Parts: sequence; C-alpha cells; structure tokens
Amino acid sequence: RKLRQAIGECFEYSSRPDVAGDEHAEERMRRSTFLVVGGGPTGVEIAGELHDLAKDITRRDKGTYPNLNGNVRIIVAHSGPELVPQFDKSLRDEAVKALERKG
Repeated sequence: RKLRQAIGECFEYSSRPDVAGDEHAEERMRRSTFLVVGGGPTGVEIAGELHDLAKDITRRDKGTYPNLNGNVRIIVAHSGPELVPQFDKSLRDEAVKALERKG
C-alpha cells in the first residue's frame, strides 16, 4: 500500500505544471526515474510490473499522465553478475530478454 502510494506520488510530482514543456524534459525524467535494488525474482518482477504500469498510464490516447510518455525510466541495480541467480541459466536469460524487450 505504501509503495503504491509512493509510486503514484512520483507520477504526480513528475507531471506538475512547473516541469511542463520541452525545456523541462530532463527534470521530468529525473522525477520519474525509479531504482529497483536487487535483481532477484522480486526485483525483476517489480521492475516489469512498474514498466507495464508506466506504459499504461503514460499512453497518449488514454493515459492519466500522457505528458510523461517517454520520460519514465526504470533502473535495476544488482550486485551480482546475473539477474535472478537462483534460476537455471535458460530462465535467467529469459528474464533479461523480457526486461530488454520492455525497454
């Protein structure tokens, strides 16, 4: 519940009138950058779900925040050499590919 509220507040803060316009694109991106710490199953799933949420709510035709389209950035930070290290190699590779497809 707190995470959902915090994410919503980030989108609200990123879409305020003080950062409207092309000249503030960098600030909008800064305000709508999310860092997911940990490349285990939970971190990878959260990153994917956050991407899907951002894609949905920033759609130009029906999104709640169309002005943030193209400004949302999601970063996964992981200390190990591979994401989801407890999974078999084929599943690790698929997890990376899935995140790459999402952008």
